[in-house]
Amino acid sequence: MPYYISYKGQRLGSPLTKQQAEEKLLVLSRCFKQLEITQEAPQPAMAAFIHGSLAENK
Repeated sequence: MPYYISYKGQRLGSPLTKQQAEEKLLVLSRCFKQLEITQEAPQPAMAAFIHGSLAENK
């Protein structure tokens, strides 16, 4: 599951592994306050109708 560096609830940059996020947080925290690591929440599957039949989107 991807991790992000976030600032005041806004994601910064691209998805990272947990180890990469921890390393970047350590470096960036010297320049910025209120940075944190957030994990992307799994998105629930949604049902959609395509041409009259039910299809599952992920």
